[in-house]
Amino acid sequence: MKIKHWWLGYLCIFTNVLLLIVTILENVLILIALSNVSVLHPPTKLLLRNLAAADLSVGLITQPLFIAYLLSIVAENGTKACEIVVFFLLISTSILCGISLCTLTMISVERLLALMLGLQYRQVITLSRVKAMVVFIWFVFISVNLLYFWNPRVFATIVLLNVPSFLLVSTISYTKIYFTLRRRQLQIRQGSASSQFDEHDRARVF
Repeated sequence: MKIKHWWLGYLCIFTNVLLLIVTILENVLILIALSNVSVLHPPTKLLLRNLAAADLSVGLITQPLFIAYLLSIVAENGTKACEIVVFFLLISTSILCGISLCTLTMISVERLLALMLGLQYRQVITLSRVKAMVVFIWFVFISVNLLYFWNPRVFATIVLLNVPSFLLVSTISYTKIYFTLRRRQLQIRQGSASSQFDEHDRARVF
């Protein structure tokens, strides 16, 4: 980094330190709040806990590594230690951010199923099934990152495909939720208007 731009590096470091603190405190508070909430359906609570745990791990692992990387740039230190930091930064980002994004997608699908299944929701979306899914996604994302040692190009391709895939599923789920709720709201309004019209007709008859 050029000397005349040294302040940009320290500004980035300062900003990321603040983000690190906010990320840790925010997700710790979310985990504490979830432990005191009893109205949420257990599978929903588990997904929210998994999301908070993944984001907390980003604050505890990924962001400190990124700050160390920024410090090495400011110090113009291109040592082997810097390369190791970059390696673990990439791996932790891929695992933790991938799990976070995947969990957000699972939450969107779970909300859609809660809307579409109705009374059958609690029979289909059980705590044991969601636990199995959470363990599965952690296993998959850790395993996928092992591909980096075998073929970095395959690893990069899978990681790049994950992001648009999750975003697409989330977008479809929330779009479906929006239009379903809107349709039901219109049905309720039409039913209410029809009921008022019938009452008005009966009043005129009597």
